[in-house]
Amino acid sequence: MTKWLSMGILGALMTGGTLMAVDANAGREIAQRLLSESQAAKEQASAMVLQLRRGNDLAGLEERAAAIERHAESIRSLLGELDGAAVLNARQQEALATAKTTAEVLRIMLNNKKTALDAGNSKSARESARQFARAVETRAETLERLVRQMGL
Repeated sequence: MTKWLSMGILGALMTGGTLMAVDANAGREIAQRLLSESQAAKEQASAMVLQLRRGNDLAGLEERAAAIERHAESIRSLLGELDGAAVLNARQQEALATAKTTAEVLRIMLNNKKTALDAGNSKSARESARQFARAVETRAETLERLVRQMGL
């Protein structure tokens, strides 16, 4: 009986360790995807800033904005996955909560992008669109930093 009891405890410990490793690996894989999506959104926003700084050619801005929206939606989805897939300590949970808030701000900004991008081709309209793109770039950098802070 003692043998079976000790095997049961050992088996439970081994299984628990395996489950923890799966959780850690799932969190790590999701964190890598989050970094990739954040970097892609930042690159698109940087390209928008550069294009708007260079001059009057506004071709492709809508496509870049749509790409940023897709990345932002992936980020929000991945943050939700990470919340359920990984076992996080208090510091990681705080970084995740801040990342979720930042992703929500990014979503709101993207919902309001029509105003910035549809304002026309005047110098002030381009400046407004450039400020929008810089703000998106900043939020993407913040998300990247927060994911790295989680240490997954």
